[in-house]
Amino acid sequence: MPQKKNPDIAKLIRGRTGTELADYLVRKGMPFRKAHAIVGKIVNDCVSKKITLRQYSLKEYQRYSKIFGNDVYKVLDVRVSIRMKRSAGSTSPVEVAKALRVWRRKLPAKT
Repeated sequence: MPQKKNPDIAKLIRGRTGTELADYLVRKGMPFRKAHAIVGKIVNDCVSKKITLRQYSLKEYQRYSKIFGNDVYKVLDVRVSIRMKRSAGSTSPVEVAKALRVWRRKLPAKT
């Protein structure tokens, strides 16, 4: 039996990649406040069109800023997003592995 799509999960994923989209603009030199405002408009447009950020065309992105390039779609990939995290305790595979090692030592083994 196929699973039903959970709209709350879809909102969460959309929100997460919206954050990545703002970070993308900031890395390219845009002030965060401006990036946040632009991404808010783009997300609202996607919601009204019932499409995802990955389905938004480059031409549509560039209506908001010429900073957007073909590389924008890379940051919208969840796997890429996870790998880009570098701070302690983040979702990067390295940080997750560290946390697992720590907790495996602290928690008693099952007998």
